Amino acid sequence: MPTIILFKNLLSNICHVTQVSKGEPGSKGEKGSTGKSGTDGIQGPPGINGSKGDPGLNGSKGDPGPIGSKGDPGLNGSKGDPGPNGSKGDPGPEGPQGPPGPLFNTLDQSSFRSAQRLAGRQLHFKISLPRMNHQAFQSATFGILLQFNGNTTVILNQASKNITNMTTDYETHGGRNTTHYVQGIMGQALQLKGSEFINLHGIPETFWRSDEHSVMGLMKFHDNGILLGPKKDLAILGDGEAKNYRGFHLGLRGQKVLFGFYNDDLLGNKQLDYDKWYHITWTWKKANKKRKIFINGQLDKESTSRKLYLGGSGQTEIGTWWSGNKGSIKTNMEIDTLYIINKEIDYLSEQQLCFARAFNPQLP
Repeated sequence: MPTIILFKNLLSNICHVTQVSKGEPGSKGEKGSTGKSGTDGIQGPPGINGSKGDPGLNGSKGDPGPIGSKGDPGLNGSKGDPGPNGSKGDPGPEGPQGPPGPLFNTLDQSSFRSAQRLAGRQLHFKISLPRMNHQAFQSATFGILLQFNGNTTVILNQASKNITNMTTDYETHGGRNTTHYVQGIMGQALQLKGSEFINLHGIPETFWRSDEHSVMGLMKFHDNGILLGPKKDLAILGDGEAKNYRGFHLGLRGQKVLFGFYNDDLLGNKQLDYDKWYHITWTWKKANKKRKIFINGQLDKESTSRKLYLGGSGQTEIGTWWSGNKGSIKTNMEIDTLYIINKEIDYLSEQQLCFARAFNPQLP
């Protein structure tokens, strides 16, 4: 208790001290030495999130990445609807000529019916003229064949194989510029019109005045206003020159088959139809001066020439006579499988053999 009283007395004495005026501030003391670092305080609570800042600037374009590996192929899509048909294209160029067909590819079309009375019986039968022609061609000592299957190549028989100068070429006096071929009987056929003809080089110079010869072929004839004059001569084959007995010529005159030596002509009996196929054969035999004309294997007419043929050979032409030097000579035909041989073909003997076989099948 006395302590407390003493403290109160002290405070009372202080309160009664006379106040004095404030003095001038003293000069600044020297900087004290740095105190020791305080120990870390306790971590305060996290501050409040600041507001969202503005977006930064776009960065520069980076380098392209490496090429990725090839992915697996995708699945096939479903089949689409067919597109519309395209417009018709232009025709392509003409193809090359096909190979020739076989020689006897249409025997039924080139066989002809014949009839003959034998031992009191009238027999009818069919003969194959192309086959008989070809057998005669093979057995002749000189023989040529032109098939006209897209060309005018000359085929020689075995006996003529050593002949090397047999050639042909196309010529015209104002006609078309090239050879033309159409469907024939044995394959294709050569078509000749107006002043068109084929030069056949290499026939021996003495051939048409030799001991015997035959010309055989399948032919179709036309007029169509091309043939001239009242007789409408149509040239098939010729040689020599336009002089008596020196102008060998085969053809039609008034639609009948002609076999001429110039001023000594044999004219057939049968008048042929235009636009129809015929097999025609001309034969000559010097020993009896006999000329014969056969149509479809039947003898049409024969005669004895007044004189022998005197003209030369070597300028045989198919489709004209005497190089077409006479303006009235025209042609208008198709010709198929032409044979020229140095023997007289005898269809009558062949037919007699056929009749004999009819009675005796053991004959060869």
